[in-house]
Amino acid sequence: MRKENLILVDVDGVLLDWEWGFYDFIKFRYPSLELVNPDAYKGGEKFDITVKEGRSLSQEFNNSARIGYLNPLRESVKYVRKLYERGYMFHAVTSQSLDPYAQKLRISNLENLFGKVFIDYTILDTGADKGDALKDITTKYPGENFYWIEDKGENLDVGEELGLTPILMSHSHNTEYAGNRVYYWEEIHNSIIYGDTTLIN
Repeated sequence: MRKENLILVDVDGVLLDWEWGFYDFIKFRYPSLELVNPDAYKGGEKFDITVKEGRSLSQEFNNSARIGYLNPLRESVKYVRKLYERGYMFHAVTSQSLDPYAQKLRISNLENLFGKVFIDYTILDTGADKGDALKDITTKYPGENFYWIEDKGENLDVGEELGLTPILMSHSHNTEYAGNRVYYWEEIHNSIIYGDTTLIN
């Protein structure tokens, strides 16, 4: 396939609504925990617990059966399929879990929602940096100028340094990031297909 028709895409907070699933999980498993900072990125800051405890909660959720039933985010299904119909394919890059069964649930969730739009999956441990994975992926395909869609600014910057075209999915936890920012998948679709950047802040 041609590299310019490839879109690298994060999963949680870009394709799928991880936060809603995580909050629902916390209410069910740990009802005494109070959400104190919904705008925070890390679980420890969200619930006023230690960093270690927050990471443990994220890992527990990412390894649970619930990870196979997350909802799509902001009309992602509609516009991912539209891009696929235009000849684009997707490579999912996600810091979810190293548990092979949890990974199977992730892939099942994505394929049940989006169909066979993914040419590959790179699934890393919970919270893992994506720099090395992106380097490996960018050397795998010939050509230049394909897209990288993320919600974490640091990961987006790494992709841009490797020659990817970055697009940031906007959330309350990344408001200080100054890169190309979108809120809806319609904006991503229009930017890629029509070169329409009027909706990107």
